[in-house]
Amino acid sequence: MNQSGIYIVQLLNEIPMPVTRDPRYVDICATVNRTNIKVGKAKDFSIRRLNYWKDFGAESVLFEPLAGLDDIKTAERESNPQSTQRLPED
Repeated sequence: MNQSGIYIVQLLNEIPMPVTRDPRYVDICATVNRTNIKVGKAKDFSIRRLNYWKDFGAESVLFEPLAGLDDIKTAERESNPQSTQRLPED
């Protein structure tokens, strides 16, 4: 699945988990659970999915590629040229 594009991810855990495993930030960072979703862009779906599995556990992650894109930045810019908002880079 080493394709770039847009994805959506949802966690299945009931209890909120910190968005980082970095001990310097765990107590102060945002937390997420099954009520949260994220739409993002990835240079490589496989790598991004593995990153979510490392952070939250494979059993707690629903990761779905939405659209494969050869050139994410151009596609994003052309889809809405007036917008200054961009999806976060993963």
